[in-house]
Amino acid sequence: MSVKAICLSFVILVALPLCGLDAQIPTPPRDTASRPKPDTVTKPDTVTKPDTVAKPDTVAKRDTVPPNGDSATRVYTIIVSRPVLTDRQLHSLYRAEPTVWLVDDYPVLRARLAELNGTGPRFPLLRSTSSLLWPDAQGPDGVQALMPQIQFMRNSAIPFSRNDGGLWGGRGWSTRLSGGATAKMNRLRIVIAPEIVTAQNNFFPPRTDAIIPSPVIPPGRSSFSFPWYANGPYSLDMPLRFGDKPRRQLRPGQTSVLADFGALSFGFSTENEWWGPGIDNALVLSNNAPGFPHLALRSSHPLATHLGEIDFRWIVGGLSQSAFFDTTTANNMRSISAAAITIRPRGVENLSVGVARSVIGTSTGWGQIPFRWLEVFHNTGHPNDGAPYDSTLHPGGRDQIYSAFARWVLPASGAEIYGEWGRLDFPRNLRDLLVQPNRGQAYTLGLQWTRQAFTPSGRLHFRMENTSLEQSLAERNRFAGVWYTSRRVLQGFTNEGEVLGAAVGPGSSGQAAELNYLSARGFLGIEFGRTRYNEDVHQASPMLDYLRWCSHDVGLQWGLHGGFSSRLGTVSVRSLYQDRLNAWFQSGHGCPRSDGMVDIRNNNLTITFSPLARW
Repeated sequence: MSVKAICLSFVILVALPLCGLDAQIPTPPRDTASRPKPDTVTKPDTVTKPDTVAKPDTVAKRDTVPPNGDSATRVYTIIVSRPVLTDRQLHSLYRAEPTVWLVDDYPVLRARLAELNGTGPRFPLLRSTSSLLWPDAQGPDGVQALMPQIQFMRNSAIPFSRNDGGLWGGRGWSTRLSGGATAKMNRLRIVIAPEIVTAQNNFFPPRTDAIIPSPVIPPGRSSFSFPWYANGPYSLDMPLRFGDKPRRQLRPGQTSVLADFGALSFGFSTENEWWGPGIDNALVLSNNAPGFPHLALRSSHPLATHLGEIDFRWIVGGLSQSAFFDTTTANNMRSISAAAITIRPRGVENLSVGVARSVIGTSTGWGQIPFRWLEVFHNTGHPNDGAPYDSTLHPGGRDQIYSAFARWVLPASGAEIYGEWGRLDFPRNLRDLLVQPNRGQAYTLGLQWTRQAFTPSGRLHFRMENTSLEQSLAERNRFAGVWYTSRRVLQGFTNEGEVLGAAVGPGSSGQAAELNYLSARGFLGIEFGRTRYNEDVHQASPMLDYLRWCSHDVGLQWGLHGGFSSRLGTVSVRSLYQDRLNAWFQSGHGCPRSDGMVDIRNNNLTITFSPLARW
């Protein structure tokens, strides 16, 4: 598919919701169970109260006998007359509850599982703090406090953290504190949620070059760089360590100011955006890196159209490099223009599909960035063409990543399956697509399942997710690039030294599995995971084959997690036991083991506390 065709499709889908006034209010799901039957009856007080609408499960109860014909008649009249209900009444009947997403991720998981259980509304594939707080833009005006949430993290041996926004978990203790307030005033929605992050950033032994030497870090690059990403063609701003001093930062965090104009919202934000169905990884945008300043145009709520329910995002913003990328200040700023759109097709409301694209470009400063809205539609060409060992960089210009994704919910089974597939560049033509459809690809596949167990409110929960950003062996014949790196925009798809998308990292793959028990006020579970780090640069490096065979950098982990909620607040704890095999390609002289290999054992402990909050 050409770039022009994709642009046209995106414009058409965005314009469709604006074609009619009735397209702004989603049609409530059809409730066949509440239609009157001879053996059903509704309590009179649920019908005759003014300005209220009985929920479908209270309108008609099975296996009851009506006391007289009038009650059944009133039930029939109410259902037939449903079109006369006001839009606000319809929203009040099916409105999603606000979800607070700052530091603690568990409320997001509960909201997602509620859809699987059939006890909650539809969960969005495009989400941020502000969109979860006002899922339908119909909440009452007023000011509310966002109670503080604090997270403590400790790594015993090496750095490790994922999907923690502004927090980078170095060795030692790290903390993240966030809180603030929200305000809704007519069409204006404001979230003030700054965060304070600290990190001890203790020393850990550097990589040894005794057996497999590292590439030489070129002049002008920081000595804290990962050597394989300091050289072309795999340039990336992702330091091994953020300097040799403790870190303390005050960030704007999940702050946003948005104004609603009917079906649209427009404003400024520094909040993280998560695009796609993944739980551990999202290919284009996630909360793995700190949020970046951006302007946003988006749907104010899911929009009902003749095609189905549509949600979209369109942002333009600025990305900052870390202080440990290079020694020059002339290239500290980059632009990003990104867009995503999802649709729940009419008649198949349990299915959601979407597409997303992100284009980054070099920039001389903030003055250029607000005018780069349309770069998301530009043709970036094929910057990754070249020989696998060609280390030439071509600074200047644009680069892209894009993805398509889907999620299918099965409420009757309490399950969902989902996937996301992306590429680095567009195929040159149909022949190119058919010959190498997997060139430059990445993907995520996942599922989760839940059902009632032990108590009326207790539930078993199981999930699995597999993400791969590794390139196939075809890369040896035709270079395809490494995800998130760039020959043109040297810092790549990062913000302040962390990857914008999948937490497993560039050219990596990872698998995760969890088994949990969830109750009304707590949860307990066990988890397992595996990650193969930086495999693409490992395969492309000019090292001897017998050294390459058994020097894969692989992380194994298992752990326990749990939490509870009380009147004092919520507390969750996660303890991981990790074994990093051949860390940073430090291996021995042969396979599978030798005295020269370097394995590192790390204990990761995370404690999250939200005072006065409830799940």
